[in-house]
Amino acid sequence: MKQLYDIADPNPCALVESLRSVGYSLSTAIADIVDNSVTARASNLWINFHWAGQSSSISILDDGLGMNETQLKEAMRPGTRNPTDERDPNDLGRFGLGLKTASFSQSRQLTVWTKVQGGQLTGRRWDLDYVAKHNAWRLQKEFGADTSQAFRRLEKMASGTLVIWEKLDRIVDESPKSSDESHQRFLGLINDVKDYLAMIFHRHLTGKTTPPRDPLKIHINGDDADHAITPWDPFDISSTAVSQASPLEEIGYAGSVVKVRGFVLPHRDRLSEVEYVRGGGS
Repeated sequence: MKQLYDIADPNPCALVESLRSVGYSLSTAIADIVDNSVTARASNLWINFHWAGQSSSISILDDGLGMNETQLKEAMRPGTRNPTDERDPNDLGRFGLGLKTASFSQSRQLTVWTKVQGGQLTGRRWDLDYVAKHNAWRLQKEFGADTSQAFRRLEKMASGTLVIWEKLDRIVDESPKSSDESHQRFLGLINDVKDYLAMIFHRHLTGKTTPPRDPLKIHINGDDADHAITPWDPFDISSTAVSQASPLEEIGYAGSVVKVRGFVLPHRDRLSEVEYVRGGGS
């Protein structure tokens, strides 16, 4: 019988490197993980940048609904969702790739720990070096115990999910742990992430979503108010001068209605220097 098709060589190494080249920045990659937490109805997120030279890590913990073991395995599988499927209105994901592509864009090792209400804590890991070594998609479920503060917190929570990025080859250079310059450069990334999340999630941080919900709280490298992200609304940048809003316009599109409103921001003369700089955003 004549063969009517070619069978592609399933080369996981080539696919991995393609997934790593989607074009995320650190800020957009973390925002993609936060999207998942919002969809999981989290009220609190704790993001931690841990410096340890080439063993540095970034973790993102939420107190959302969490996943059982079956859901976790599905979430760790690349391309888990058909974009044409009907989705929950609060679901910010679309292709089922965000967790993996965002994580791989910044790190070579992705570990996810999660638990649902009344369920057991379960974890899975993608290690791209392990995949390359065996030239096979092998999702690990047996690996060393986690001793991080974020993991210990998750153990005490009723439900939630912890995402850990390690082997940060796109973020950390080959400088030793003792390198103060590399350490400061690593910590300097925190301000960029703060500014970006403050803009992208400002409605969630204030609770002004549709429908309304309790304000989301995001902390970076600490639990107190000084480490909480303050929302940045580009149309509300002044405590005194008010942005001028145009009438709301409704535009029909694809069977839905897009609501559009324009804003004229206050002139610089009506803003303090701090407000003017903050108005520029990220």
